[in-house]
Amino acid sequence: MLIMAVYSLLMAALIWDRIILPLKVRRVWKILLALPIVAACCKNQITHLLGGPMFFAPDLPGWFLLPAAWIYASAFLLFFGLVFLEVVRLTANLICFCRDHRKPPEEYRRLFWKISLGLIPLAALLAAFGLYRGMADPAIREMTMQFENLPKTADGCRIAVLADLHADRITTAPKIRRIADLANSLNPDLTVLLGDYVDGKVPARGQELLPLKSLKAKYGVYAIPGNHEYYSGWHEWRPFLSSCGLKMLENLHVRLPNGIYLAGVSDPAARGFGEPVPDIAKALHGIPQGSFILLLAHRPGQAHAAAQKGVTMQLSGHTHGGMVYGLDWFVGRFNGGYVSGMYEVGGMKLYVSNGSSIWNGFPIRLGHESEITLITLKSK
Repeated sequence: MLIMAVYSLLMAALIWDRIILPLKVRRVWKILLALPIVAACCKNQITHLLGGPMFFAPDLPGWFLLPAAWIYASAFLLFFGLVFLEVVRLTANLICFCRDHRKPPEEYRRLFWKISLGLIPLAALLAAFGLYRGMADPAIREMTMQFENLPKTADGCRIAVLADLHADRITTAPKIRRIADLANSLNPDLTVLLGDYVDGKVPARGQELLPLKSLKAKYGVYAIPGNHEYYSGWHEWRPFLSSCGLKMLENLHVRLPNGIYLAGVSDPAARGFGEPVPDIAKALHGIPQGSFILLLAHRPGQAHAAAQKGVTMQLSGHTHGGMVYGLDWFVGRFNGGYVSGMYEVGGMKLYVSNGSSIWNGFPIRLGHESEITLITLKSK
């Protein structure tokens, strides 16, 4: 939270310095204009104060969370636009100094300030469109993957992958029902859920996830916890999700009737809540060497450890695909460089889902749409 607060204040400082400070008004007005800028940039801190100790205030009403998210996203995009414009301005200044050995004329500064003003409506429009795309139902993404050690009985196995539902006051039961219906329409042999189902406690948010009971697949519906389940009280959500028909794999594995070994691990967030931490070795214990192992791990950063343990393929979520072009690079840096799509990691295949919904802390998507992935396994 401290790092996020520092970043929020940095955003506010740059916006105020580049847009408000050049205004030809009295200083008191400049100071007053700083207040809404700080409020917009510190949205996450404000909602946390208003909504109590829960992670990013999931119980605040949707009519408040959505406009607040739009305002914050507008400031967020404006900040990055100003950073890019600042790079252009400094480059122009350097060229002007090298060519004429003097500072750029006053017209240059006025021009860049006018461009900065023009970025405000552009950022607001982009944020509105990103919010619209973030609230949309997930697209169906299909792919075929080939493996040498796939059992013949598993050739053609179809796996529906769901991740990061984040049920709250924005993502409610009707949307979860549509997601479940979309997954069922794919007629999968196996359905897996990769964590982060909810933000909030069971009494408040349980009804939003009841549509998960309708999920069906030939070999069953399996799931693992994500970090948000621990923030929301995993000791309560564990039995609730199990009652919805989700077979939880916490450092465990099962052998499916088609010969695939399906394993799952808990999330590193468990460490702060007295729950079992991820243990790949424990999850794989007893699996014969050379078997086809499919591992469910909420965070993709565990991929190298999984590859070293002989996992054939890992499925992960957590990143939401990076949400916004440009931001995906930043998100990837916190997740081992993995943010969206297919990767090869030490001979193991890793697939990172964009997520099937959105999180109220930043419900914006620009270029990385939500998805339900259907993976068909084939023998080489």
